[in-house]
Amino acid sequence: MKVEFNLDPFDLAGISKSDVSRSARKDILDEVTAYLTDAIKKDVKDATSPVTGDAFQALSDAYKAKKKAAGKGTKANLIFSGKLIDSIRVKATSGEVNVTVLKSQQDKADGHNNFSGDSKLPERKFIPNEDNGESFRKGILDEIVKIVESRVEEDKAGTSTTISATDFLRG
Repeated sequence: MKVEFNLDPFDLAGISKSDVSRSARKDILDEVTAYLTDAIKKDVKDATSPVTGDAFQALSDAYKAKKKAAGKGTKANLIFSGKLIDSIRVKATSGEVNVTVLKSQQDKADGHNNFSGDSKLPERKFIPNEDNGESFRKGILDEIVKIVESRVEEDKAGTSTTISATDFLRG
């Protein structure tokens, strides 16, 4: 099962895409993509779920000892080799933002997010499962709404005072 999540930042903010210029839509998607990438990685590094906002379940004693012996600390932050965290991909696609991991890390991502329902690993959700009605934690969603609203206001202010060269020449 593919581990991915799609988010429509415009819908989240209650704003119709048709009310926003094409360039502002692109800017919004780019800014949300950058923000979401940073927010997910920061939460995970802090051993906190960007989905629930809760701390990740502690490592088992055996795994904690293995991780510590490898010089990787003792936090349940999904970072051992670094491959999983480095494989997170947040991309703008068709007016939405898609969050997933590289194909090579899908099984590991499913192990911690348990989209399949078959995992025996401790849940450490870092990508919401749309099929279960999950989304990102409130603080992340609130920041996305702020980004959209701010950029929409800038777009409205810019379009009301900007005239095209053709209109200028017509007088």
